[in-house]
Amino acid sequence: MQKRWTTNAIYPQERDHVFFINTTEGNASLASLLTTKRGGVASRSYVLAHGTPGGGKTTRLLQLRDQLANEGYECAMISLQEGIPFGFVAEFWTAMGRFIQRHLRNTADDGVDQIHDAQTFIAFFSWGAVVLIVDQFDLLNNAADLVRDQFLVTLRAMRESEASHGLHAFIGVGPYSILNLQDHPSSPFNACDAFALPMFERNHVRELFNQYSRESNVELAPGIADAIYDLTSGHPGH
Repeated sequence: MQKRWTTNAIYPQERDHVFFINTTEGNASLASLLTTKRGGVASRSYVLAHGTPGGGKTTRLLQLRDQLANEGYECAMISLQEGIPFGFVAEFWTAMGRFIQRHLRNTADDGVDQIHDAQTFIAFFSWGAVVLIVDQFDLLNNAADLVRDQFLVTLRAMRESEASHGLHAFIGVGPYSILNLQDHPSSPFNACDAFALPMFERNHVRELFNQYSRESNVELAPGIADAIYDLTSGHPGH
C-alpha cells in the first residue's frame, strides 16, 4: 500500500501507511517535566500543553504516551470530544470515568470501583503512577460552571496530596485558549507550567519530503523542502 499524506492525528497502527516523523526527541523537555524527581521522589506535574489547530498536537502526544509507557508509567489518553457531557456533574464524571477505564484496561479486573464522582475519581488513581493526557481540554471552558469548577478543584486536591500514590501527572492539551483555565481560583495549573508544543523543525520537513521522494520514485527540485518550511514555519497542517 502506498503511503499517503494526512493532517489528521496519526495513531500507532497507521504510522507505516502515512508519511510520518518521529518527534520523540522533541518531546524530551515535556517528558522531563513530568518525570522530574525532587529529593529522590517523583514530583507531580499538572501541565497545560498548547499548540495551534492542525499543528500535530494529538500525534505528538500519542508519541509522548508511548514514551512514558516505556519508562514504566501507566498512561491513558482521552479526548473531551469523545462524547463527554458538560451540563451535569454526575453525567460528566460517569462518562469521564468510562473513557479513562477503557484506556487503562489492566485495571478492569483489579477490583477498582467505577468512577462516578470526584471521590471515586481520586480513589481510582490510588493504585499506582498514572499519567492522564486529555486532548481538547479547552472544551472545559464551555462546561457548566459546577462541572468545570468541581473537576479543577479535584485535580488541585490530587496535585497537592501527600499520598505516595495518585495521579502522577496530568496533561491538558488544546489551542492557546486552554490557558484560560489557569485563571480560575480552583485551578491546579500554574502559568510557569504551561508548555508550548513545538512545530516541525527544518530537518523534519526535509525528512518528510525525502520519504515522499523515495516512496513515489520522484526526484524533487533542490531546496523545495526548505522553501516549504520557510513558508509554513514548520506548521504540519499548512
